[in-house]
Amino acid sequence: MAAILSAVALVTLAVLHVSRNHAETLAAGEQLMQRTNVLFSKSLRRTFEVVDAVATDARDAYVGYQGRGVAAVADPYQYLRSLLAISPVIRGVAWIDADGNRVFASVSSQLAALSVANQPQFRVHRDDPGAGVYVGTPFRSVLDGSWQLIVSRRVNNAQGQFAGTVQVALSTSHFDEIFQQLEDSSGLLLALFRRDGACLLFSGPNEACFGNRLEQGELARVVRGAPGAGAFRGTNSLKGGDALDRLGAYTHLAGFDLVATNSVAVDLLLARWRANALVELGFALFAALAILAIGWRTAHAVAREAVVAEQLRAASLAAKAAEAEALAANRAKSMFLSHMSHELRTPLNAVLGFSDMLMSVGFERLGAARSLEYVRDIHRSGAHLLDLVNDVLDLSRIESGALQLAIKAHDPTRLVDNALEIVDPIAKARRVEIERHVESVEHVMCDRRAMQQCLLNLLSNAIKFSDAGGAVGVSVTRVSRAARFIVSDSGPGIPADVLANIGQPFNQAINPLVSGQEGTGLGLAITLKLVEAQGGRLTIDSAPGHGTRVTIDLPIDSGVSESRAA
Repeated sequence: MAAILSAVALVTLAVLHVSRNHAETLAAGEQLMQRTNVLFSKSLRRTFEVVDAVATDARDAYVGYQGRGVAAVADPYQYLRSLLAISPVIRGVAWIDADGNRVFASVSSQLAALSVANQPQFRVHRDDPGAGVYVGTPFRSVLDGSWQLIVSRRVNNAQGQFAGTVQVALSTSHFDEIFQQLEDSSGLLLALFRRDGACLLFSGPNEACFGNRLEQGELARVVRGAPGAGAFRGTNSLKGGDALDRLGAYTHLAGFDLVATNSVAVDLLLARWRANALVELGFALFAALAILAIGWRTAHAVAREAVVAEQLRAASLAAKAAEAEALAANRAKSMFLSHMSHELRTPLNAVLGFSDMLMSVGFERLGAARSLEYVRDIHRSGAHLLDLVNDVLDLSRIESGALQLAIKAHDPTRLVDNALEIVDPIAKARRVEIERHVESVEHVMCDRRAMQQCLLNLLSNAIKFSDAGGAVGVSVTRVSRAARFIVSDSGPGIPADVLANIGQPFNQAINPLVSGQEGTGLGLAITLKLVEAQGGRLTIDSAPGHGTRVTIDLPIDSGVSESRAA
């Protein structure tokens, strides 16, 4: 039996190893595609930025020429010809009037009876005043038969009305150099698409791209989808495509409505893996048969004894771990209850003491001022009791999953300012300065009440642990796709052993820094759980004598609202 198990285990491990190599090969291929796509998209962006700069300059010159101002171009033909020297990719520049007729062009000083009124690069600007730079589909030049692209921009007159377009022609052969630099392995395909799915550039056969459009499939989805960058896997749905399962990456070129893609056939990517897998699985099968033939009886006894011993050891370790965990939990709960009893007893004694004084002595003998002071003390103690009960109830609801959160987009500036408005009187009373630094950040996805409670907990703790004359800082910045909230103080800091367990409610209650302050010390535990329930992350940096810095990262608005249970 042991020999069978060993043989099966060996084969299973080989299969698992082969499977892991399969996943790692795909992951490595995806990373390679993304690195290649970064280079590809940067090269394309640089080229189109130069071309768009030329189109913008030509547009401004056309506007000046139409108005015949002082700075108007004296010789449009020579001016347009001069633009060709800016970049070798530019093959021609033309001014088009509002009727679609070519006014001046760099290829000829004489006007040609050529109308572009029915071409998409003219219609899109004529019909859409808000259209920016537009890249048309490839066409063959009537001059030399080469494939070219048209990059165009709208021209408005002084009254803001449509006055024509500026068109810049660029040769697709320029991009062949980019393709050759990046195609370091056979089977790699690079392509440039417009957001509507039209294929503009292709490292494969031109007939598989020019004039074709993506209609369906994963590649069409990412091309037509939300702007961004990432990886995809699917077939090439272009007419004449190879219809192979491909792994690739894409990047939307912001400002140009273009998407740069590159991909490789999965079969080609996995070719070496298949060869290695056959060798590895064959060797594992041979070794398994050898184990069965040579060590049947001996392996059976040894394997059985080893399994029993391992089970006993694992059971012993599990029992010890469970016992230690139960003891630790019991100690933590006992210390928590002890601390809670003290926290509840103190305000209750104050309430009873001051109310007894009011009942036994009376308002008249105590006087209005003293009676009012006692009533305020009773109110303050009652409010403290309510805070304690609310903390415990909040923690209970969070841990039981009964707290419902409404995740919506909220302005981080308003969240911070609302919290500061509440804690500002406390800070002034303790003579603690609050330093606010809030950058302009997109709305964050959070539950407004939960995030408000998190900020209030952190600011209250920071003010509470800062000495008079100290400073508390609060800031909001953007980090990648997240908004980062930071609350810092100049207090005594948190020891490393306490910091390691500060997110656990019962351990938090025995924090020596809390013992000298009012409260149960549950604020950070509640804040940590609320932040995690909102899809965020909370980190704490602190050291004795260096203050504390608490960081909350929340995702920025993705346009989706949801409700979830904490």
